[in-house]
Amino acid sequence: MIKREKKMAKRENYLPTASDFPAGAPLSVMEAVRDLYEACATRRVVWPLNACMSCCMDEHLAREMCDWSLRLLTQTHIYEYQDAAHEAQQDADEYLHFLPRVAELISHGDAELVRHSTEIALDRLGGFDHALLTADERAAIARWSLSLWRWWLDAGDERERLPILNESADALLVMFGLAGLELEPYLRAWEVSSTPWAAAQFGVLYAELNRLGKALNAFADDKPVLEVTIRAWVHQSDIYLHFASIWEQMSDREVMKALGDSPYMQASVVEALGQRARQ
Repeated sequence: MIKREKKMAKRENYLPTASDFPAGAPLSVMEAVRDLYEACATRRVVWPLNACMSCCMDEHLAREMCDWSLRLLTQTHIYEYQDAAHEAQQDADEYLHFLPRVAELISHGDAELVRHSTEIALDRLGGFDHALLTADERAAIARWSLSLWRWWLDAGDERERLPILNESADALLVMFGLAGLELEPYLRAWEVSSTPWAAAQFGVLYAELNRLGKALNAFADDKPVLEVTIRAWVHQSDIYLHFASIWEQMSDREVMKALGDSPYMQASVVEALGQRARQ
């Protein structure tokens, strides 16, 4: 019994607790991050890292990333590693070792804690064949990314505090796509959401994709399948009508909360979904 209690204490010691997340972070996100730590616990990193240390990453930080306990790694460690030039072919063991800490930092409410642009915050995850994932790792990645996405869909007033909740839909979808994840689960979650934010973001995306010559996102230029998938989804009539109906009934207060005082965003949604009945 004593040995079991010590083992449990050691296990709990490396898992983040509620106090490690921002106020308002959903329990689903926190539990999903903990699942990632558990699922990836057997992955190990060896020297040297897949990171340029001649000009991009400090070698001292890189060695600490190999030697230190995962949760002792700071935002600076993770950011420098993620943003360093590296071989396109990523070692699965190396990145899956770091992924739980990357996910934890993103779940603090800002993907740019780990990379200079949200769209490429998880691109190293897309740098190896996902057939190398264990079933537990695959499930944990799916659970975390979907919980993060649902947080974005349902965030409400928390968007005033946390940058990731103000990201555009295309930025997050491209982040998932470049991570090697199929977009369909995120699109299915979006199409059943009834929040004003979900409807407004649909309108903005629909308008931008229908403007002459407008591409989905510059970071997705070499992944045309992402744009094809999203374009096909936004043009499904039942999905369009679902969000148009929500938009039509939104109050001025709901519009202000969803779009702020941005004339561009408001004009985009009107262009896409028409005028509201409640004005």
